[in-house]
Amino acid sequence: MIVGDEDARALPAGEIGTVWLKTHPGEEFDYFGDREKTERNQRGSWYTLGDLGWVDDDGYLFLSGRSAELIISGGVNVYPAEIDAVLLEHPRCATRPRSAYPTTSGARRCSRSSRSLHRPARRPSSRQT
Repeated sequence: MIVGDEDARALPAGEIGTVWLKTHPGEEFDYFGDREKTERNQRGSWYTLGDLGWVDDDGYLFLSGRSAELIISGGVNVYPAEIDAVLLEHPRCATRPRSAYPTTSGARRCSRSSRSLHRPARRPSSRQT
């Protein structure tokens, strides 16, 4: 198992990448009935199920998400969990649903829902006014 780039080349410890698994000689991995998906997720004897993660200096694997959750916009990898973390820092934001949609150029754009849940604004008490 390695955490690697899109070509299954190992990344340094601490860097987020795709989790790649290696098949043993004589074994083959495939997505049942979907040869195209199998080919997209295989590099030689390495294959991925779409998990993203990183390894620490001791070689322990930490999962951080799935590639299907990754939004590529303008050549930049945007992780929805990072968007959520920033939005949730706002004191009036309890949760902020977001989604990605494809554009005509093949990129994906991130959109936040207009139905976000907000914490109610704190009204000053009679003692504060």
